[in-house]
Amino acid sequence: MIRIDADFDYTNALVEGWNRKLRSVRIASFIISILLVVCALLCAFFPVQSAGVMSALAAILILALGVYQLIDYFCAPPFLREAGGLVSSVLNLLIGALLLAAPTEVTLSTFAFLLGLLMLVFGVNKLSFSSKLGYFGVSGYGWVVVSGVLNLLAALSFLLLPLFSALVLNYLVAGYLLVGGVTLFIEAIAMRDLKVR
Repeated sequence: MIRIDADFDYTNALVEGWNRKLRSVRIASFIISILLVVCALLCAFFPVQSAGVMSALAAILILALGVYQLIDYFCAPPFLREAGGLVSSVLNLLIGALLLAAPTEVTLSTFAFLLGLLMLVFGVNKLSFSSKLGYFGVSGYGWVVVSGVLNLLAALSFLLLPLFSALVLNYLVAGYLLVGGVTLFIEAIAMRDLKVR
């Protein structure tokens, strides 16, 4: 149970915490988003040649994202922790481990389901976070809403896409990386110092 302190200024705590780490988060977001898009394009344009290499690289990126999300969840103030962030980090760790360990034939349907579920959780988490930003009176959070909607649309496509071969898995990885890279790039461009209304 989270204890609410009536004298504590939660809005300023959110704004000051975000503004302190904005520059490093923005640079890291640009770098990671570009890497994700490059990997997605390589997966899409060279599916046969890149299947093994890209799956391993994608697994490493997904594992790294899961570790980052887990650390970020536990470093966030309790009133800003989202259960979706914790679920998303665990799913990323599972997907990354699955990509690294299991044979492609075994992971096709499981991987597609986990990707869809992950994108669904991530999208709902973003929309929930945007409502918190609105509640605390923080302006300029439209990029969070756009990111949430894009993730929900990607989740639907992953959950509804029928899986027939390893080639489709490669395109699923490419789609996941592309959506993740583009939404992260949009977020990085839109990142600004937060100001209380």
